[in-house]
Amino acid sequence: MDKFQTWCGFPSMHGTIDDIHVLIVKPQGSYEEDKYYHKTCGYSIVVQAIVDCDKKFLDVVMFDFLGSVNDSQILHKLSL
Repeated sequence: MDKFQTWCGFPSMHGTIDDIHVLIVKPQGSYEEDKYYHKTCGYSIVVQAIVDCDKKFLDVVMFDFLGSVNDSQILHKLSL
């Protein structure tokens, strides 16, 4: 926490969180194929990661989130 405070001025911060859509090939014949579709990038899964100020990964989640899931839904489902 002290490094984040010194580096960017945020008190009581342990890590930073972000997600990215990783493109995949459209699932063929899947009744759930629409769940993989994201309006801006196509078919994807979402990878969410938390890193500390030394750029070390603290947490990575990728299997539970399909491309149609938005950021707020992901944050509500996480148990950090």
